[in-house]
Parts: sequence; C-alpha cells; structure tokens
Amino acid sequence: MSPAGIKFRRKGELNVTPKSRLSLQVRQAILGYMSGRLDAAAISTASAMQAVRQQVPTCLLKDKELTDLIAETALEAGFGVSFERFDNDNAEADE
Repeated sequence: MSPAGIKFRRKGELNVTPKSRLSLQVRQAILGYMSGRLDAAAISTASAMQAVRQQVPTCLLKDKELTDLIAETALEAGFGVSFERFDNDNAEADE
C-alpha cells in the first residue's frame, strides 16, 4: 500500500471490469464507424448512434450520453459533427 492507501497493480496487470469492457466496445464501434467515412467532412450522430447500437446491443448509454461520446470522438479525430436529436426511446430523429 502507498501512503495514500492506494494499492498499485503489477506492471502489465489490467483492471478490466464488465463496464470498462463495454465502454471499450462502444468506443471501438464509434471508431469503426468513422473509419468507414474517412472522406466525410462531418459525422452524423444519428447514423453513428444507429451503427453503435447495432454493433453493441448491450450499450446502456442514453442517447445524449452516446451522442456526447460520438461527438467527442469525432472531434478528437478531426471530423465535424452533424447533430440530430433523438427521443429517449432511440426511435426516429425529430425534424
């Protein structure tokens, strides 16, 4: 134990929980969606959300949380972001 009471792990040892594994799967699905659109100026949050939910059906993120993660990931990768609004039931975009 360290003086602050934090237990350090051995080098190379990972703490992978079901939640962190799911988070990684969601991030990978977002990146996979974007990799197929390298020539696009902007990423559609609605299209990306649909692709992520199809690839990771166990994703428990609410639409706003997933939209935020998609936007953050897209901006980090240099894409623009086209925001569409969804209702909370993951149905169709409000126009």
